Amino acid sequence: MKPTRTPRRQRRRVRPTREQTKKVLLGAAREVFAQRGYEQTTLDDVAEAAGLTKGAVYSSFQSKAELFYALMDEQVRERLDLTTKEVESFDGVGNLDQLSANIGTVFRDLLVAQREWQLMYVDFWSVAARDPRLQQSFAEHRREVRTLIGSIFQRIAKEMDTELPMSGEHLAAIVLGLVNGVAMEQIADPERLQPELLVRGLQMLIKGVSATNADRD
Repeated sequence: MKPTRTPRRQRRRVRPTREQTKKVLLGAAREVFAQRGYEQTTLDDVAEAAGLTKGAVYSSFQSKAELFYALMDEQVRERLDLTTKEVESFDGVGNLDQLSANIGTVFRDLLVAQREWQLMYVDFWSVAARDPRLQQSFAEHRREVRTLIGSIFQRIAKEMDTELPMSGEHLAAIVLGLVNGVAMEQIADPERLQPELLVRGLQMLIKGVSATNADRD
């Protein structure tokens, strides 16, 4: 007599939530956009990388531009959070060289760990500059970044009992220009340019700011 088989319990298929689907799509989009660039990427590419249908993509994002913006929003927030945590560790460091080295190290580590970010940033900058809908949101994000970096320099000025030669936001814009420029040069020629150049460059910039104030006094 054959043993009676216990019927298998039917498995209920649990559909992912909207937020879970968006998370999967953003993760896939990050990889695809970094590899192919904005212009060469299609929503079909993202759907395939995410293992989802194109309909699932459109249920979360109405266009490639909207998906790309959501990805940039996520990346900017992530980098702001990382930078803020690093800034909090600066307390008690009153030496100018050490403070500037700490700031440079933050950017250097971000460049090493998130090389694809720099490439996507250039892509997004190019897209946003031509799309008024994206440009406004992009400008707001950049203001947030400059405000955060500017607060770092305000802290440095307070630690050194001096004043900045310009507003913190304007100085931050110069610093970010240096960081982004050196980062792109390093990505283009990694054999000749090491990420450590960011640290040295920022140290020299901050020393120059300090010397400018000393000359004015």
